[in-house]
Amino acid sequence: MLAQKTFFLTTIPGLESVTHLELCEKWGRAAAFFSLSEYPDAQIVRGGVEFSAPTAFGFFLNNFMRSNTRMLIREKKFLAPNEKDFIKGLKGIDWTQYFAPGSEFDFKLTSKSSRISMKHQVQKVLSEILQKHKVKHKPGASTIYVRLFRDECNISLDCAGEASFKRGDRTKGSIASLRESTASGLLRALFQGINGPFELIDPMCGSGTFLKEALSMNQVMNRKFDFQSFPSYEDVREQVDAAKTAVTMASVVPEQVFGFDNNERALQVAQKNLSQFNQEQCQLAVADLFKKGQGEVPSSDCQRILVLNPPWGKRLPGASQDVLTAVYKKYRPHRIGFLMPARWKTHSIPLEKTRDLAILNSGVENRFLIFA
Repeated sequence: MLAQKTFFLTTIPGLESVTHLELCEKWGRAAAFFSLSEYPDAQIVRGGVEFSAPTAFGFFLNNFMRSNTRMLIREKKFLAPNEKDFIKGLKGIDWTQYFAPGSEFDFKLTSKSSRISMKHQVQKVLSEILQKHKVKHKPGASTIYVRLFRDECNISLDCAGEASFKRGDRTKGSIASLRESTASGLLRALFQGINGPFELIDPMCGSGTFLKEALSMNQVMNRKFDFQSFPSYEDVREQVDAAKTAVTMASVVPEQVFGFDNNERALQVAQKNLSQFNQEQCQLAVADLFKKGQGEVPSSDCQRILVLNPPWGKRLPGASQDVLTAVYKKYRPHRIGFLMPARWKTHSIPLEKTRDLAILNSGVENRFLIFA
């Protein structure tokens, strides 16, 4: 097994604690297989979660984490007050771990209060160093993240390639649809502490992102990742593949999902997105939340969990106040997860507000309220 590496799970601001929770859960499931301690050595920081682990485990975990947007390897941190020290620090990295001869690289630069701030300057240095390993620069190739703050430089490698919210199953979206990684994180917060069977209702489901993520909460993502092209991956490939077969993730999946929307086109997209699942488990219908007799759900012994992401760009009756009241009166759920713009207000309902997550969703300040 290769030496320990530091990994960084990037998240949208506000979901760091949820991603940390997911990391701890999935770490615990795989700890015995990888001979790890019971809990990860992890730190929550703004924009993500940093943890240390064997390389094989990091690559394994990349297949299962669903609430983060990317996973990076924190390769090296060094002082770079000038270009000479910057070059020296880059030369000290074993680039053959990540790039085979004939492969290509790209990079992203973030520079603040540093003397090294020009993109062409960094590209020139990286190109000269990696050219010795027969690696060329090409936009869109495996990404090196260069972060400079004052005299300090951090170099990270992207394990994912395409962002993690791209699940690899060609999910179709509708206008302003929620990213899968955000939906997964919000659902993880909503489902925390639930015991026993439950059903999930989304009365304004749009393209069905919440429902799809709920049904695939802990499934492996069958897609290509950049780490699979790393030469260092070949040293642990068999172990990672064996772990994917041997390790069983927790099954927190609704017994049934119900999705409604008054937009027939959006519902057609939702049907396509949910076509991979047992169709008896998925009940979708065109329905208007505010019309009596539409979007009804049959009674059952399952706990009734409701998640709601209203169409913010359209006028709704009384905005969030009436939406929240309407869903409670119509469905009488045991728990509600309500995603809304931060400026919206809510009326009280018979359920207690147990959590208020402030998140930055696609650059917009939102709140995810949980009532139980």
